[in-house]
Amino acid sequence: MLKAFLIVAIVFLSILVQQVAAQVTPCPPGQYGPSSGSCTNCPANQTSISGQNTSAQSCTNCPANQSSLSGTDCQNCPSNYTSSSGQKCVPCAANQQSISGASCTSCASGYQSASGSSCTLIYSKIISFSLGLASFIYLLL
Repeated sequence: MLKAFLIVAIVFLSILVQQVAAQVTPCPPGQYGPSSGSCTNCPANQTSISGQNTSAQSCTNCPANQSSLSGTDCQNCPSNYTSSSGQKCVPCAANQQSISGASCTSCASGYQSASGSSCTLIYSKIISFSLGLASFIYLLL
């Protein structure tokens, strides 16, 4: 009788330990809650640190040049995009560019870009100047 009681007790304790372990699994980054079974997404452009994210106050703004979808960890903005802390990624202004996760910088002299594009050499001005110069020289002859 005692042996049967001990077997039942061990099985019961084993099941109880498994249930407790499942309840204390932390929520992943970008979510918060008391356990993985009841996680809530952080708002967009915010994230949380796994294991330290038990309440909504655990969600913090993504750093500058990063953003996130609701419930996900922060990721670098793509090239030619930027963001302020806690804001979504937006295209760099015209005549600016960036590499992934960096702030926008001005195009070098002789280069230009459309909003959200990489800087490119200004060919049209060079060709126009060359054609104009050739026409002027032809008229002088």
